[in-house]
Amino acid sequence: MKIRYYELTFLTKPEATEEEAKKITDSIKKFIEENKGEIDKILPPKQEVFFPAGKKPTENVLLCSLTFYFDPALIENLKKSLDSQELILRYILFQRKAPKTETPTSPQKTTIEKKETPSPTAKPKKVELKELDKKIEEILKE
Repeated sequence: MKIRYYELTFLTKPEATEEEAKKITDSIKKFIEENKGEIDKILPPKQEVFFPAGKKPTENVLLCSLTFYFDPALIENLKKSLDSQELILRYILFQRKAPKTETPTSPQKTTIEKKETPSPTAKPKKVELKELDKKIEEILKE
């Protein structure tokens, strides 16, 4: 079983209340968890999203979003469950890249190693010009 990361965003019908939107989100969460999925993040419903339904704009449509890990083989079952929800106006479900986890599961001590750098006051040893000439001649003779 290969688990993938998904995002689901849906709009409720205008007659849906914020509490009903939370119930829908809870039922989706329950479905995902019953099918061995894992919820990553649930965003609370946002009010007063304007969405054109037909010829006139609709007010008070709620926007809900959640991200989760789920088995791709069971996505069709999730879509059927979403289609059966009467208060969902529209939804979009897509696969995303899984976020990188920034916090480790157990706290670890980090140690910083100091690199030895020469002190700025220490000057390199100067080589005499005569010694340098001797070295060059030795190398050239070989």
